[in-house]
Order: sequence, then C-alpha cells, then structure tokens
Amino acid sequence: MLTGNLQIKNGKYYAVLNLKVNGKRKPKWIPLGLPERGNKREAESMLSHLIVEYESRGEGKFYPTFSENGELVTEAPKVDESEVLFADYVQSWLKMIRPTVSAATYNSYRSMVDARIDRNPADRVDKPRKNRYQAAHYSQEEMLRLFGVIEGDPLEPAIRIAAYYGLRRSEVLGLKWDAINFKDKTISIRHKVVELTEGGKSVLHGEDVLKTKSSVRTLPLLPVIEDLLRQEKQRQETYRGLFRGAYCKDFLDYVCVDQMGKLLRPNYVTEHFAWIIQKYGLRKIRFHDLRHTAASLLLANGVPMKQIQIWLGHSTFSTTADIYAHLDVSAQRETGLVAANLYDKRHSEA
Repeated sequence: MLTGNLQIKNGKYYAVLNLKVNGKRKPKWIPLGLPERGNKREAESMLSHLIVEYESRGEGKFYPTFSENGELVTEAPKVDESEVLFADYVQSWLKMIRPTVSAATYNSYRSMVDARIDRNPADRVDKPRKNRYQAAHYSQEEMLRLFGVIEGDPLEPAIRIAAYYGLRRSEVLGLKWDAINFKDKTISIRHKVVELTEGGKSVLHGEDVLKTKSSVRTLPLLPVIEDLLRQEKQRQETYRGLFRGAYCKDFLDYVCVDQMGKLLRPNYVTEHFAWIIQKYGLRKIRFHDLRHTAASLLLANGVPMKQIQIWLGHSTFSTTADIYAHLDVSAQRETGLVAANLYDKRHSEA
C-alpha cells in the first residue's frame, strides 16, 4: 500500500509519496501550494487524494516513470469519469478516507463495500418515513431490581457504570484505571474498545477516538462508583495473585476484565446482559438502553436537558432533545398550566 506524509519547506506544504521505482524506494515531493498556517486539514485531504491517484496508476491504468532526479516523465492520461464503475470508485474512496476515520468506522465501510453489489438493494425498499426514535428504558424500581440480581456477576461493574453515567458499551469497556482520579474524584471518558473482523477473525481494538469530540468528557466520580471501583481493583489484584502465570497481563490497564484478566468482549457484554434479563424475568431491554435509562431518570428528577447532553456526551443539544424531549414531564406540566388558562375569560380580563 502506498504511503505518504506532509512536509513543510519554505513555509509551504509538500506531499511526499513513498513510491517504488525498479524495486527501490523513491520519495516523490509534490508542492501543494498551501501556506503552512491554517491549512493543515486541506493539506491532509490533498495528500489522501494524491495517494489514491498514484495507487490507481499502479492498478493497470498507468505506470509512471521518473528521471534520475525524481521528476515525473510520463503524465497520466485523462479518464472519462462517466466510464468509471461505482464498484471501482468506492474501492478508491475507501483508500482515500482511511486516514481520516476511526478503525471501527473503516471496518464497517469496508464490510459494506465488500458485500455483493451486482444488484441494488434499494430497488426493493420503499422510501422510509422519518419517525422519532423511542428509546427503551427502565424505571427506578426496575433498575433497583436489576442491581439486586447482578451482585457478584462478572458484568456488574460494566452494568452499574453504564447505568449511572449513561456510557456507551464501547466507552464502558474502554475505561482504564488511569482515567479514574481517586484523589480529585473524577472519571474521564476518553478511550473505547470495539470488536472488529480482520482476516475472518474477531479482534479487540482499543483507540482514543470516540464517536464525537463531545464524547470526550470528565465527570465527577460518584461515591457509589468509587466504592465499586475500589472493590473491583482489589478483586483483580486478588485474582492476579491467585492465578499467577495464568493470569492475562495484556489488559492490566483496563477496568472491565474477567477473573483471568481478559478484557470483556463487546459481544459477550450484549449476550450476557440478555441472558441476565431472561434468567430473572426482567423486562427486555438492551445493554445500550442503560444509557437511555440514565438520561430518562436524570430528566425525571429535574436535571436540565443541556446538562444531560453534556453528561451523555452528545455533540449537539438537538440530538438529546430529539430522543428525550417527550420524557420531559416537568416542561410539559409547565406548558399545561399555560394552556389551561388560554381560553379562561376571567383570567384574560384580570
């Protein structure tokens, strides 16, 4: 795969492509014509496009040749874009966007592109209507019952943390011990763990790239969670001493691990949570619905929508409002008081 990087010379950006000429590495410097100040994102975009362009030249369409000083001798012929098949375009597009998205997002895009495209599935689908998403959530009583049945379960820390902070599954599993500040009483959400498919196998992947910039947040360390985390840390130290050499040392930095020190897999969290719900006859919800439960209970207890947006790490207020506005009973009650007097003649004359 062709690689490249940005360099700055005389205050302007250059794209440096790591080409191979006659089997030997040959750096190719290409002036981008962009001043260094304030143009980094544009330069990165141009570099990505150049990489895609030069890679496509090596796929049978055009083989560039260079002089001894590295200058391009033969120019690529112009291609009629109307003749480019969509299947070929999306392959080039994948290469172009790979440096700009997270590994999980790229993996998802690649899976869709690699699927069958000899037919258009949209031909069999009616245009959907935009409906407001109705998130499932537990009541306070249902949550207390859930907390009662998970005591001692391997998933207890993940469930309780998700329920109190409304974290996404990837954020819960990505929680590390260095994100817990017991002195200042804070917990930082800045890392995630997802499960990807590589070479036909599922692999765990951790990265410091969350869903949005707002997803990176520092929240107060609640006393009940502090006690839970201290107990969990002690439990891990006990198991590490008990199993010694058999204990997995790869995930010592992480909070949510099993008795042998292995990081809990996202699919296991989903499946085991469903098993708990079924075993104890609880109303069916998903693990992700713990996030919705946290938001709904905060809202029901008078926390403003804006604060809930920050707590959940939503990028915009409208995202929070679109999902939870119908649950804002206090706001509806205030509106109701006004509506009740709209047509009261005595009230209007007063």
